[in-house]
Amino acid sequence: MIRVARPALLRNLQIGFGLSLLILIVTSIASWSSIRNLMDSSRLVDHTDSVINELNVTLATLTDAETGQRGYLLTADTAFLRPYVGANDRAVAIIDKIQTMTMDNPVQQSNLRELRDVVAHRLNLLQEIITQKQNDNIFSLEDVRKGRGYMDQARAVILRMQGRSTGCWRRGSKRCGGSPYLPR
Repeated sequence: MIRVARPALLRNLQIGFGLSLLILIVTSIASWSSIRNLMDSSRLVDHTDSVINELNVTLATLTDAETGQRGYLLTADTAFLRPYVGANDRAVAIIDKIQTMTMDNPVQQSNLRELRDVVAHRLNLLQEIITQKQNDNIFSLEDVRKGRGYMDQARAVILRMQGRSTGCWRRGSKRCGGSPYLPR
């Protein structure tokens, strides 16, 4: 049996193998890029969720302090002040943490300065009302109403920040003045 070399067949096999290898490389690069983008998006979502969670904790801290104050005002029992005690330190620590988390987002930093101011006013007013109750066994209804206004302001700022957080995540980081929450 005599074998006849078929150069055309060999060349076709080489071309087919080369094209298959090229397609494999291109799809591998596309897959790697897609996985990388997915991981980046996942980090962005996790970070956004963390910021939103910390904002919720800030609001919960204020609400707990307010609840403790209200219980004390109604009963004069200092046991009701437990949620209030340390609320200022907790709120400041949480806001500091959020500030670090949103360092590269100037809009959120501005919102955070406003939130810090509102929280400070609210907690100071809580203390003033508690002191009035301790000293005179009375308190000003006007101060209580003013405190409600501060809580409404805090809620509004937090909702605005949460909306900004989810909006940046949905639109993509470049439209929000840089990465909204991803660490660099």
